[in-house]
Amino acid sequence: TRVMIRQHLSLRHDAEAHEDGERRGMTRVTQDFVGCVQTRCRIKTVLDAAIADARKACKLHLNCAPKVIISGNENLTTAYIPEHLYVVLFEVLKNAMRATVDNH
Repeated sequence: TRVMIRQHLSLRHDAEAHEDGERRGMTRVTQDFVGCVQTRCRIKTVLDAAIADARKACKLHLNCAPKVIISGNENLTTAYIPEHLYVVLFEVLKNAMRATVDNH
């Protein structure tokens, strides 16, 4: 429900900003967003942020953090909500790091 509300509000805001820009003779750059969905979300960019934050949390609570190795297509893009992708990746990485530290 929150995602649908956020998407509706984002689309409405975009439409109002577009109308306002047209009245003033200005155009607006949307950075590949349709509402709150980024049409060309770079997964590697979001993943790097999630890795950095998960490592900080791991170091803070467990005094060490395992190194994360990324393999595969690092230029992959998709239409997705970057904030949601970040939360999912952060939680998975945080849990994996804790399990790694606890078992090694």
